[in-house]
Amino acid sequence: MRPVQAVILSAGMGTRLRPIGHRGPKGALVLHERAIVEDSLHRLLKAGIEQITIVTGYQSEFYDSLAESMPAEIN
Repeated sequence: MRPVQAVILSAGMGTRLRPIGHRGPKGALVLHERAIVEDSLHRLLKAGIEQITIVTGYQSEFYDSLAESMPAEIN
């Protein structure tokens, strides 16, 4: 039996990233042309995960708009 659910922990403010100039939630930091959390979502979907929960806090509206654009159940 393979897992069909995943949880992404992404509630931090990313304060330790500020020395490199990032000013948003850490999941929004762009690496290789995609936000970190967006890359994680794509990898999970490719692996067959059907339900993904993103635990958010700081600037949760970023994650809300990202979840709306994905073809899976993301809470």
